[in-house]
Amino acid sequence: MKHKTVNVSGGKIDIFDDVFDYATREKFYYYVRFQNFTASGSDTSTLEHKGDFNLYCPVSEEQISNMNFLNSGEMSKINTMVDGMSIKQSRINLSTLNDRNRFHTDTFGDVKTKTLLYYPNLVWQNDWGGYTIFSDSMLSEVEYTSFYVPGRVILFDGNIPHCIAPPTTMAPTYRFSFVIQYGATAN
Repeated sequence: MKHKTVNVSGGKIDIFDDVFDYATREKFYYYVRFQNFTASGSDTSTLEHKGDFNLYCPVSEEQISNMNFLNSGEMSKINTMVDGMSIKQSRINLSTLNDRNRFHTDTFGDVKTKTLLYYPNLVWQNDWGGYTIFSDSMLSEVEYTSFYVPGRVILFDGNIPHCIAPPTTMAPTYRFSFVIQYGATAN
């Protein structure tokens, strides 16, 4: 497993590649691909943006457990980085060329949060877009951009503003992401 840490003004972004072997990645991809997606999701909690939507599918903790996602491959190192936190929300996003994504944070009030982002597509070229862009808190500078690298896991502080760049017209398929948002457990 390859791991690097990027420090940005809003916190820390940990990037992991080669977490899962190909057979495990293939299993996750086919699980993600054949879900029932809805258009009632929003990329941001800001009231004026509620008309914006992403196709998504909620995922329960039981489904995560049945998928064996958190116990597969080399997830143990990543799991230690969310010790003392519980899953607040999880979902699968399906991104298309027509999505209207906005910069947002993944926060739950004053609770410290972390977001785990997994790129399940088996094949993806940089020309197809779908990057994840991380900004400073003033939304005046891009501080880090992650290409969509198949199999990549990103764990980042939920208060870092981020946005999905939609796939380009060259993308032959949908861009999927599997997301788990963690919040600090109350004492």
